[in-house]
Amino acid sequence: MTTINITNKNYLKIYTNKNNDIFRKGTQLAVNELNITGLHGIVYDDFNPNQLIINSWKKEYPEMIIYYVATRAKTLTMDSKIDFYKKMNTSKYTPDTYLNFSDIPNETSSDELFFVKLDGGTGSRGVNVYKYNDLSGVKTNNCVIQKSMQNPDLYQNKRYKMRIHVILHNKEVYYCKNHWTSASTINYDNSNNSDLREMNIVYQKKDTIWIMSDKLENYNLIEDNIILALKDFKKSYLKEIENIVDKEFVILGFDFVVDSDMNVHIIEMNHRSNYGHPKLISDKTDVLCIKDLIKLLINKTHENTDLLLI
Repeated sequence: MTTINITNKNYLKIYTNKNNDIFRKGTQLAVNELNITGLHGIVYDDFNPNQLIINSWKKEYPEMIIYYVATRAKTLTMDSKIDFYKKMNTSKYTPDTYLNFSDIPNETSSDELFFVKLDGGTGSRGVNVYKYNDLSGVKTNNCVIQKSMQNPDLYQNKRYKMRIHVILHNKEVYYCKNHWTSASTINYDNSNNSDLREMNIVYQKKDTIWIMSDKLENYNLIEDNIILALKDFKKSYLKEIENIVDKEFVILGFDFVVDSDMNVHIIEMNHRSNYGHPKLISDKTDVLCIKDLIKLLINKTHENTDLLLI
C-alpha cells in the first residue's frame, strides 16, 4: 500500500494489491501537480475493490472521498473474447471473427492465417495460429477464430501490437495518449511456414522490442484511427460504460494491430490490465496513466492531463 501525506489537514491515501511501484510513482507525480484540499482515498484491487480497506478508511476518516476500481461483475464481459465478438463483430475496427470453422466463407484461401483464442486466455497463453487449410480439425470450443491481416504494418520488418490504456470513469471514456508498442522477435515472412506462432503472435519475451507508439511511422494517422475505433467501442459498450458511476473507475488495456494502410483493429481488451513492462517503457506509459487517473478523479476534469475524452 502507498500512502502520501500532502499537508496538515489534506491527505491522499492510495491502496493497491498490484504493481506497487507503478502506483507509487504515479501517485508522486500526481501529487507534484495537484493542489489537494480535503481527504481523498483511491483503492485499486486486481479482483474486487477491497471492502475491508474502504470500511477502515471510512471509519478512520469519515470525511474522506473514496474512489475505487469497479467490481469485476461490471467489467468481466469486456475481458471476454466471445462477448467482444458478439458486441463488435460487425465493426470495421475489429478483425473478421468467427465462433466455428463452418462459419468461415468456403472461398477462403488455404494459406489464409487465423488466430484461435481461448475465451479466458491472457496474453499469448491460449492463442495459436493456423492456416485455413489446417483449421478444420482444430478444437475451437470456448474460443474465437480471428482472421489475420494479409498486409500487416511492420516495424523493423516485424509484426507489432500496441497496448493502449483506456480509463472509464463517471460514465465517460478517456484515451491515454502515452502508450507503448512491442514487436515480434523474428522478421515477418508470409512464405515461411515453420515459425507461424513466433512470427505472428507478439508477446513479452527477453528480447522483445519495445518502443513508444509515437515512434511508429505514420503515427498521427494511426492515432486518428485509434480514436475512431474507441468511439466505436463506446457505442458498442454504452450500457457497460454507463454502469461506471462517479466514485468508480476502470483501467482497460486495449491491444491494437495496424495494417499497411494504417487501418487499426482492436484484437482484444483486458479489464485488469498488466503493468509488468520494462522500466523505461513503464515510466513513460503505465506510471503516467496512474498519474492522470489520480488527477482526473480528484480534480474532476481531464484538463492538464494527457487524457482525451472520447
